[in-house]
Amino acid sequence: WAIPIPGSPHASHDTVQMVKNARGLNIAAHEARSLEAAIAKIKLRKPGRVMITGSLHLAGAVLAANGEAPK
Repeated sequence: WAIPIPGSPHASHDTVQMVKNARGLNIAAHEARSLEAAIAKIKLRKPGRVMITGSLHLAGAVLAANGEAPK
């Protein structure tokens, strides 16, 4: 799931292009408008783990959304 970095729209890569690039490498990829929307879609699938990649800003936003302070 490609999402923009919350609160940093100019620091994010174009999510549409990221999905196209991933699919070009035969990686299943989707786009969501927000972290919350992506998590909601992920929860509809089988239980599993979520790996956050690409940005410490994004990882911090995910931790904050889950009530955890970045370390």
